[in-house]
Amino acid sequence: GFAREPELLGPEWCAAQYASSLLLVWQRERKAGRTPEARQCLEQILENYAEGARAHELIQALRQEWPAAELLARVGPLLGRGRHVTARIVLEAVMQGARGPEQTASLDAGINAALLACSRARAEVSLETGNKELLDSVKADYRELLERRTFMREPEAWRSAAQEFMDVLIQWAEATAAKKDFNGAERELDDAVRDTAVRMWRMEIEKPGADPWKDVPESVSSTIESQVPAEEPRRRLEMLAAMAQKCEYKVPQAQRIEAARRKIGELRAIDMVDGALRELASGTCRDDTLAALRTVFRNYPGIAAAEKARQELQAIIRKASVEQEQRAEKEIGGTSGFALLSDVLGFYVAEIGIKDAEDPFAQELKAKLQAAADVCGRSAPRTQVFFLSLLADAMPADD
Repeated sequence: GFAREPELLGPEWCAAQYASSLLLVWQRERKAGRTPEARQCLEQILENYAEGARAHELIQALRQEWPAAELLARVGPLLGRGRHVTARIVLEAVMQGARGPEQTASLDAGINAALLACSRARAEVSLETGNKELLDSVKADYRELLERRTFMREPEAWRSAAQEFMDVLIQWAEATAAKKDFNGAERELDDAVRDTAVRMWRMEIEKPGADPWKDVPESVSSTIESQVPAEEPRRRLEMLAAMAQKCEYKVPQAQRIEAARRKIGELRAIDMVDGALRELASGTCRDDTLAALRTVFRNYPGIAAAEKARQELQAIIRKASVEQEQRAEKEIGGTSGFALLSDVLGFYVAEIGIKDAEDPFAQELKAKLQAAADVCGRSAPRTQVFFLSLLADAMPADD
């Protein structure tokens, strides 16, 4: 019967049942005063079924059965065996347990070290497996650690932990971007700013003699000065901190995050170029298609994808121009090919243009625009004017 349940109902369900049964036995043995037997029940849960146990019930049982210092000594070995879930449950029992006044300092230091070790181990697993739920728990643990006053009294260790937390969030954002969830990646970087960079900035500006306005751009400081009078310096600093939380002011400690944001932005730009070029190749030219390319040319002009887009647009112009020249004059304005040519030519001139008369495409573009205007002839005078205006706008000033 019950011994075959793991095969029939799955290990998670069975672990939960075994853990629940053992906790009931533990309660019975404890009430009967049989301490070794009671502890043996909890040992079995910790060894085999902790991941299936109701965490709150197990934590309360552990608190009643062992002193905090003894439980704390178990955390390291559990992590060494890869038992990060069990280790975190045991640590929570330590953190919630009672302690004597003489234990406080040493126990707090041990808790800080154990919480950092659990955070590291669980972060590694979440990054390897892509487990978002686990990552959320890791975030909560790092936040709790960085907010612990006893840990703040160790500035070097605190800064190191904050940097580690930043690394985790950046790596997760990059992994999210690799799945083309660019909005999700941006949200992770925003969390990184708030949870790490801004915290580190606050620690720096709270040091005696620190100047919080040292690296603040004039645009930010002038905005604050226009809204908060000089007689209220604390309010000004609060507003600066609020702007930092919203990423409206980029604190110096966020440089690595912003570098990652730039990298992810380039990945998004590559994806946008690929999507836009596929649409144009199929003869589709929506406002969103050109908007995507516009974003790339304006924000990431130096990346390879921008050069690829420029060359592809030139090829589309060549192809559409030839096709248009082959159509009868009466077809002007009545075909999707003509609309594509008009839209792409207008976009190319507005966003790229010809900045150098020696550009190999300069004379070719000039010829294409002139040919498009000539084809319009008398049947579409307004369209002819449009192409002639593009011709004037496209050429360098000395041409």
